[in-house]
Amino acid sequence: SWRWNDRAHLERCALSAAWSDASARQPGNLCVMRTTRVGVLWHPAAMSSNFEALQASPEVRRAHHVAYSVFMLGDIASSYDSAVDAGEFQRARCMLDAFYVHLRLIADFLVKQTSNMDFGPRDFGVSWSPPGTREGQALLQHWQVASTYVVHFGRPRVPDHPGDLEFFRIGENPFRFMATDALVVFRQFLNLVEARASAWSGAALIPDPDTDPDAWQLRIRADQASILRAAFDAAASQVGLK
Repeated sequence: SWRWNDRAHLERCALSAAWSDASARQPGNLCVMRTTRVGVLWHPAAMSSNFEALQASPEVRRAHHVAYSVFMLGDIASSYDSAVDAGEFQRARCMLDAFYVHLRLIADFLVKQTSNMDFGPRDFGVSWSPPGTREGQALLQHWQVASTYVVHFGRPRVPDHPGDLEFFRIGENPFRFMATDALVVFRQFLNLVEARASAWSGAALIPDPDTDPDAWQLRIRADQASILRAAFDAAASQVGLK
């Protein structure tokens, strides 16, 4: 029998096509994993306590949450028009709102001042400052649009005169441009995470968090980097980012 490993929220990343059907086994028969397009299943009898602790760690779960939003930007940007063309307007409306929500989440994470209530780049062990690049400035503007027209009932939604309504960008092409802005900035953050993760040299080994806490932290950083890299590569491919 197989069960959901919901403690690690792995179902979020497995919802995407990037995490395709696969099987993986840790050395020494530590665990057995079955990844499907709808979830990640773990055999309870074959899962080591260290492996379970790794997947349940806040650091790894945070990476999955960020990775999910990154992937969704590319997934929606590359498939919105097909939903409209197929007359699936309910699906398209959901995609529209979801795109701006995930765009705002990534902007919050990368270019806004993260409050103590939220986790941010510092929780990935890197020193991060929002870049002053064109993409960084554009991502701030996307955050403002998403905040005003999707996440909040911003007053600009209903100006005194209908002619003062702001232009609202909808469609696959603008979605691709906005997703690309977010991904370009995210790549800078990912490079820092991967540089820190390069200190891990234990491959698939899972250290014991109690007896070898230093190696445990290195393994966590490596897992964070691989989770974020998989999502970034999938999203970048979907929007044509080189």
